[in-house]
Amino acid sequence: MIELNFDEGVNLRVCAVWAGSDLCVVITGGDCPHIGSVSIGIPRPSLRQDGTLSATVSTFNMEGHKDDHIGNLFAHRLSAEFSCRTVVTCGIHVDNADEAVIDDFLLASQKLLLRLVHCININM
Repeated sequence: MIELNFDEGVNLRVCAVWAGSDLCVVITGGDCPHIGSVSIGIPRPSLRQDGTLSATVSTFNMEGHKDDHIGNLFAHRLSAEFSCRTVVTCGIHVDNADEAVIDDFLLASQKLLLRLVHCININM
């Protein structure tokens, strides 16, 4: 299991665990962790037909939530990077978040994703 925290201006936490050859990821943050979206990534050959992998992502989003933006980012990257089925649950809540706060969380999630990829590579 890999657990990472990001506390540089925003509060994000990711936990990743292998289930056989599949990857399960939970992303939480803000004031009230919850399940806002579930993103499922399935690796496939890139449509560019250049020999690289990509992923198809399907999402179940709770009504009124926007957690899928971050969940889909993780599901797509991790599925393609590690050629595995990936399930990502994401729930980040900040009361009265404006666009600047949302942008801060998106940027932080990109940084956290890079750290997660690095940690998985080290532990493989």
